[in-house]
Amino acid sequence: MTKLIRNDGDVPTIFFPAGRAKFGGSCEFTTRKCRKRCWYDEFSTAVEKDVLKAFKETSASDLLRQLTDEVVETNVWHLQWFASGDCPVDMTTKIAWLIQQLSTIEPDMYQCGFTRNRPLWRMLPPTGKVRFVLTVESMRSAKAMCEEGIVGIPDYDIGFVNLYQGMEKVAASTEEKRIRHCGGCGGAWYSTVTVTRYKEIPKEHLFPANCMDCQRCKRGCFSEIWREDVGAPT
Repeated sequence: MTKLIRNDGDVPTIFFPAGRAKFGGSCEFTTRKCRKRCWYDEFSTAVEKDVLKAFKETSASDLLRQLTDEVVETNVWHLQWFASGDCPVDMTTKIAWLIQQLSTIEPDMYQCGFTRNRPLWRMLPPTGKVRFVLTVESMRSAKAMCEEGIVGIPDYDIGFVNLYQGMEKVAASTEEKRIRHCGGCGGAWYSTVTVTRYKEIPKEHLFPANCMDCQRCKRGCFSEIWREDVGAPT
């Protein structure tokens, strides 16, 4: 039986193979820029491909049973989806169902992940402890989508993702709005590249890939959801 959950540092994680489907990957929504700069593609192994195969060929009920067993066995407080790879189109409904069922079985467990699969993202609104980020390439796209949930714009030069959610007034006296920055994720390059080569970036925009710290500070994936119509996070 293929083990579905592996650790990414100290975070239990589900890895799918990076890259386009025709090359054995799971990233059906990649952009040219993403493919050019992706470094995970270099590290995709037979293990990731076996996990993807298990998710495709095993029934949803059996997958749920195995995921639940692995979560309970390791006492998981936070499960990260797609640390590499993404949710393929033909698995959208199946993956969404698994995430929703897990959130019912383990209501105290956070489930987070980055995806370019917009239908999946829309099926998993940021309520409770399910927090998925839609990766886009431009501020224009982020502004168009940010009131539906959390969106992220990657900075490929430093391996960092800025996260946004909601539109807020620039000032109480004006109707002008701006997108609300809610943190970011430093990813694996944080300690090796950002600090040493990009010190001109404001410190408040740099966050290490430390999920527990972000959860405690309610930022990034764990940011309180901003609802502009009521004027406060909920």
